[in-house]
Amino acid sequence: MSAAAPLPGRQTPMPVLANEVDTILHKAATMAAEWLNGHGDRKHKVVEWRSPAELAAELGDLAPRAGGRPLEELLGECRRILARSVRTGHPGFANQLYGGWDLAGLLGEWMTALLDTSMYTYEVAPVLTLIEAEVVKTLARKAGFPDGEGAFAPGGSLANLMAALVARDEKWPQARRKGMPVGVRPVLFVSREAHYSVARAAAVLGFGTDAVRMVDVDARGCMRPRALDRALQIARARGERPFLVV
Repeated sequence: MSAAAPLPGRQTPMPVLANEVDTILHKAATMAAEWLNGHGDRKHKVVEWRSPAELAAELGDLAPRAGGRPLEELLGECRRILARSVRTGHPGFANQLYGGWDLAGLLGEWMTALLDTSMYTYEVAPVLTLIEAEVVKTLARKAGFPDGEGAFAPGGSLANLMAALVARDEKWPQARRKGMPVGVRPVLFVSREAHYSVARAAAVLGFGTDAVRMVDVDARGCMRPRALDRALQIARARGERPFLVV
């Protein structure tokens, strides 16, 4: 097989001309600017709402296609997507965990897409790996760990799983290679207001959701220290091994 031959089962991407790159990116950037500028215009709704059935009928066939499509046609599809999507940067948007937008953050997102790299080695992401290391050091120092290490997670659920894993390995260093010692019953303690992902982490690590003990909270939603003390005493009296408090 020659070096230029495509891999079996893999389609060769359609060639893109330099002037086509300039044209498409310019139109896409203009479209993006119009969308973002519209967030502050009160005449725009947060979303032009449709029911799932209505929206599906309006958008038509959404199934992946075997063949390619002209880039100009894809720009039209982008416009249709924007027209029926939620304006999360709109002043009237107040949903769930986020809102608003930041131009510097948007440029960062575009840069990561433009570079189209991965963070697993310095070889393929020399600048980004150095930036990541400095950000981790800065956050660790702010958290009180001047010589700390860290890793980024895509969200709170995975972060909780990583935290539970670190706590397990700290308590039982041999667990990573040999598994948990026979007869040990690990338990972890969480606020009654804690996210469900803590129980899921216990399930993923093989401890089971029964290993999660709920601790009462006060009127502000803070864990009650005395309630935690009692829960720890009860667990130890049962022969259980506490290893994590969330």
